[in-house]
Amino acid sequence: MPSAGTDDLRLPPGAARDRLRQDPARRPGRHRAAGGARRHGLPALTPRTITDAGVLEAHLARVTRRGVAWEFEEFLPGSSCAAVAVRRPDGGLLGCVAVSAGAARFDGPDLRIEHRLRVAAGDVAAYFRRVDPDVLTH
Repeated sequence: MPSAGTDDLRLPPGAARDRLRQDPARRPGRHRAAGGARRHGLPALTPRTITDAGVLEAHLARVTRRGVAWEFEEFLPGSSCAAVAVRRPDGGLLGCVAVSAGAARFDGPDLRIEHRLRVAAGDVAAYFRRVDPDVLTH
């Protein structure tokens, strides 16, 4: 995504989408990713890549409502990903917990995986509260 920060380029695609969608500082007004798509376009990396800004906007709205980002072979054929935000106590974004697997393993959203990701995200946030509370305020 052209508007993603360089930090996002090191994340799995679902995780980058989760960061873009859930960090208010990254999305003034309309979704920043969709705005970048309107300005620069979204190249198709696979036949399943979202390349239409309106479709991306709707997808990001679903990510916000559900709190989990899924992608199915949009970045790499044969690979799918799910991600959940790790939150600071004030609700700001600290990072994310993501998992990637073969597309045959993730052929659609799976509530069991979503649950485990949410638990892991809570565990990561709790870890930082105990070990490095300063990271939660920056």
